[in-house]
Amino acid sequence: MTFVKFKNNGPLSNHMLEKMFNPLYHELFSPSGFDSTTVAPAVNVLESAEHFQIELAAPGLTKDAFNIKLEKEVLTISTAKKEDVKAEGLKYTRKEFGYHSFKRSFNLPEIADQENISAEYKEGILYVTIMKMKVALPTLKEIKIS
Repeated sequence: MTFVKFKNNGPLSNHMLEKMFNPLYHELFSPSGFDSTTVAPAVNVLESAEHFQIELAAPGLTKDAFNIKLEKEVLTISTAKKEDVKAEGLKYTRKEFGYHSFKRSFNLPEIADQENISAEYKEGILYVTIMKMKVALPTLKEIKIS
């Protein structure tokens, strides 16, 4: 068995521990932690020879809830917070999910065709497809030896 010496500096040590762990505790376990407006959905970014694709997980929304904007080389996907509609006379005994506003921005590469971007929302995932410019597509060229 190994003993490790620990010097307790009284209130100073307790204050440091409280300062380190209380914000984390309150952020993770308080009910208000779930009502944060900084919640961002998970994203996958895929690349093929012809296009880039952004997959954004946002279940429970409709396609009308999304705003997709392109400004210069920055593609921004956002939503506004959806208001909860409660039926008269009902109250929650537990409420663990809700809808939050979010905003995600993506810097497009130079080879992205900004005129050829499409989006589709199905089964809780928003798919944004950004085609590559035709000049940027790899071509196969055979070179003959003389």
